[in-house]
Amino acid sequence: MGKTVTGRVFSVQPFCVDDGPGIRTTVYLKGCNMRCPWCHNPEGISPLIEVSYIESRCENCGRCAAVCEAHTSKNGRHAFDRDRCSCGGRDVAVCPSGALAAVGADLEAIDVIREVARDRRFFDRSGGGMTVTGGEPTMQPEFLRELLALAKAEDIHSCIETNGAGAREDYRAILGLTDLFLVDYKLTDEAQHAAVTGMPSAVVLENIAFLCDSGADVVLRCPVIPGVNDVEDHFRAIAELTKRLPVGGFEIMPYHPLGSSKARRLGKDGPSPYRAPDRETVERWRAEILSMGGREWGRGL
Repeated sequence: MGKTVTGRVFSVQPFCVDDGPGIRTTVYLKGCNMRCPWCHNPEGISPLIEVSYIESRCENCGRCAAVCEAHTSKNGRHAFDRDRCSCGGRDVAVCPSGALAAVGADLEAIDVIREVARDRRFFDRSGGGMTVTGGEPTMQPEFLRELLALAKAEDIHSCIETNGAGAREDYRAILGLTDLFLVDYKLTDEAQHAAVTGMPSAVVLENIAFLCDSGADVVLRCPVIPGVNDVEDHFRAIAELTKRLPVGGFEIMPYHPLGSSKARRLGKDGPSPYRAPDRETVERWRAEILSMGGREWGRGL
């Protein structure tokens, strides 16, 4: 097979068990149209190739400073002014310790599928496959469609994790190529949804209904953030959606702090204002939604 569509990817991760049924290889795409402050993949928000800096790995050798004015050393400590960086990745190339790393690469869809297909034996044994996430995968619609088409040709089960705010025509273009849609349902209050994510909630609900009406298999993935949406009204709305629409059910995605450390490496944020819930709290949320008649999605489906 010749060249295929090129997309911007920041990770291809095998042996994932939280991104759909079975054991999966997850493809992470760059670029997102939402700005959720709790995002656990902040390296997927920007469509640009970024530089991650891990201070604990830095040997203060000065090689990056020799090729890029954004890097300086004061009192024996390395400093990185990202706004001044215009070296095109030369600083990453000369870093001997891995303190600097490029986040994102332009890859052809066929090369990504070849990497995914290496795990076919695990897919076959577990009922797994490929999941495309991000970022928001519909931000790269042509690349997404090509990935899904190639997976279909290889008989690899595919699903996408989406925030539900993609363009309707982009969802329509992949209906016959996607085995499962994992759609985030983040916030019920319309004003809060717009203020927190930067996108209206109406488009998400409309796209969920469109996917269901089109016969797609849909699961509601519900990130629950303590102090933000762990409230009765939101839990009731989740339950009502699973009763009103032919979705496979809901899945709670409790906040975890992994995204906070990754954001700091990208120079984006300080400490997270959120706290990860304990197992008992998550079980209480789950039980509350079930008590309201919500249908839970089972891993065995």
